[in-house]
Amino acid sequence: MYKRRARVVFLATSDTLVERTVRCAETVGTKWIQAMAYPPPMSDYDLLITLDVESLRNLPPLPIGARHKHWPLSVLSSSADIEAHMKSLIGGMQLLAGLDESGAPPN
Repeated sequence: MYKRRARVVFLATSDTLVERTVRCAETVGTKWIQAMAYPPPMSDYDLLITLDVESLRNLPPLPIGARHKHWPLSVLSSSADIEAHMKSLIGGMQLLAGLDESGAPPN
């Protein structure tokens, strides 16, 4: 199912929150996602995740085919909260890959 890692972009008004989330993604989701901060270095990505209310209100236009999710986090969110959201995202990807028995994408 997955031919490559999903390109996931994180957006928040706090650079610190984005950096913490990207670091978590690089640890928890390394086989499944390529995490980066908004704006991404490439114009095409698969998923934009807003991390706070202000970034949700100012949602930028998405590339064709990209999706949006919102995680209600803040700079006060614990690492465990961020990790729980990340594990949920990765778990969904693993579930879908399990349906066709494809497993994680090649790196």
